[in-house]
Amino acid sequence: MTARRDDSRRRTGAAALVLSLLALLAACVLLPSCAQVEPPLGGPEDETPPQLLATVPDSGAVGLGEVRSLEFLFSEKVALVPAERLLRFYPDVEVAKTRWQGRRRLIVELAEPLPADTVVVVELPSAYKDNHGVTADRHRTLVLATLDSLPTGRVRALVTLEGEPAGRAAL
Repeated sequence: MTARRDDSRRRTGAAALVLSLLALLAACVLLPSCAQVEPPLGGPEDETPPQLLATVPDSGAVGLGEVRSLEFLFSEKVALVPAERLLRFYPDVEVAKTRWQGRRRLIVELAEPLPADTVVVVELPSAYKDNHGVTADRHRTLVLATLDSLPTGRVRALVTLEGEPAGRAAL
């Protein structure tokens, strides 16, 4: 009879130990789920606007051959946006494909090479955002020429007031 009691006590003790371990495990799993969610530590919130660091070809480049793609390198990770929504071309240039290498380098593949003997202006409005939602603060304009040089410009005007030349007009 004593042997039966010892076996019974051992089983009861083992069962109690297993139940205690299960309760402890459940507590370990459930307790962290009660933690408060807070922003990660590590310094102030990012408020620095993204910037365009470089382009290929460079702005002001002349004598360009067949340019089939443009590259833009940003100072930090930016929101992935198709080039058609990000850039404006004058004269119009059709974009074939937008590729991002990481989130800092944009490669714009053109449907056709840049037109021959032409100056193309590419605008990057300040509406693009970085990975943290901070909007760029500078509008960028790139000038690319398939000509051997950029044409010089000259504006000539005649200002009139009531049909007569205005002598001291300022433009």
